[in-house]
Amino acid sequence: MGFDFSVRLTDLAIVFATFFGPVFAVRAQRKVDDLKAKRGLQERAFHILMANRATWLAPVRVEALNSIPIAFYGDKGPLKKINEAWRELLHHFDTASSEEWKDRVKEWESRRLELDIALLRLVGEHLGFEFPALDVKTQHYFPVSLGDRVSDEEAIRRGMARVLSGKMPLPVAPIVPDSVFADQNVIREAVKKVLAGEQAVSVKVDSAGVDAKSTDGAR
Repeated sequence: MGFDFSVRLTDLAIVFATFFGPVFAVRAQRKVDDLKAKRGLQERAFHILMANRATWLAPVRVEALNSIPIAFYGDKGPLKKINEAWRELLHHFDTASSEEWKDRVKEWESRRLELDIALLRLVGEHLGFEFPALDVKTQHYFPVSLGDRVSDEEAIRRGMARVLSGKMPLPVAPIVPDSVFADQNVIREAVKKVLAGEQAVSVKVDSAGVDAKSTDGAR
């Protein structure tokens, strides 16, 4: 008695596909969705870093830098290089107030910019964007008025912090009409002349009142 193995194998394939096909499809779709989400997180971080590279202290850029270990998680290939560049940049941030860079502010900033560009280029290459280092460094728009506004906001922030912490008093100027100052000047000058003997004080005596008191006393 013979067996038709081809039919049986086909039946098994149909059964396998019927029961396990949807499972593999769901897992494959989930994998695709996870990759899309990760790609979106990486592109968002890169977009913020590039768009705000002229204002590297902007809160949104600091947030994007802190997201690098999550968005580009990995210890192999390009991801490893990105994380190493990120760690080197953060280490440089930590040295801003160290003795090594205390009197070398411009050199510290130059090194900071160099490390920042290296990180941006690695991230860009990983995502399929290639920019020359010079473009990353110089090709951005930063108007003078924006720089003035940033400086003014920083000065206001520091001043308010000193006032609220009690390190500096809040200067208050009373609002007084100009006529009051003019009258005070006249009075001050007159008093000075009287005290110096240059001017006498005018006194008016009410003779009617004196006569009335004298008469009352006689009674």
